[in-house]
Amino acid sequence: MFNKKKTKILFTVNSGKNVTTYTIPKGVTSISNYAFSFTNYIKVVKIPASLKTFSSKGLAYVEKYQVDKKNRYFKTKDGILYDKKLQYLIAYPRNKKADVYNVPSSVISLTKKAKNYEYEFKLPLSSKEKNVKTLKVNTKLSYDNIPTFLDHYTIPKGNKYMTVKDGVIYSKNMKTIYLYPYNKKDTEYVMPDRVTTVKQNAFNAAVSSSSYHQYQNRYLRKITLSKKLVSIEGEEPLSYILNLNTVVIPKENTNYYNKYGDLYQKKDNKLIIMWTWSNHLKIITN
Repeated sequence: MFNKKKTKILFTVNSGKNVTTYTIPKGVTSISNYAFSFTNYIKVVKIPASLKTFSSKGLAYVEKYQVDKKNRYFKTKDGILYDKKLQYLIAYPRNKKADVYNVPSSVISLTKKAKNYEYEFKLPLSSKEKNVKTLKVNTKLSYDNIPTFLDHYTIPKGNKYMTVKDGVIYSKNMKTIYLYPYNKKDTEYVMPDRVTTVKQNAFNAAVSSSSYHQYQNRYLRKITLSKKLVSIEGEEPLSYILNLNTVVIPKENTNYYNKYGDLYQKKDNKLIIMWTWSNHLKIITN
């Protein structure tokens, strides 16, 4: 169904299993949110030269996008939809059969919103789904411009914003922890000596309201703080580590203390993690 001028798709209907390609008609310039909510079998979406804005919501089975070369707003590479300059990710096909996403060198953001941009990266809802698990970052992406719910990240030496060590993402100078991947299977983590700050959501960046428990780290049991650690940002920032039972405070670090079995940060007297009946927390000064 279209608007009266037939320039906007309001919604589409399911055409059955035999129709796997949807060609957006010429002259259409925009698509309403959830216009494709009733289409369960579309694997390929063809975008005409006229389209200016795009929403991928509802396209759960799409494997690739194709764009008319005359379109001034969009471009595809490996079936992935970007803006014309190949700087912003517009839509990653939700059913693309690839475990690794190698970000093109020109891309500057996978999460920031452009004017014709409807961000919806595929969440790895289960290991059975064929979706991206590893993100190969380019030299231009900063931490604020990447999704935080994937299993693995590779970062080139030429990236001036961040680096990765043993799967954990840090600032380039290794003083800030940006992300400890929720699915990292190590049971113990020792913060590098340089670390002074743990950014907000570093240990729970993948937690979402719809999949709260699914993205909690279930493996990590012991964390050793760095000698120079001053700030762990966020509200009860270590509470999302489901089975954490031991926190080691180096004797050189006087910024954290044990109070009635709970871990506190001296700066602002902030609670970092609370002892509970299900999580018998042990705090060690060593």
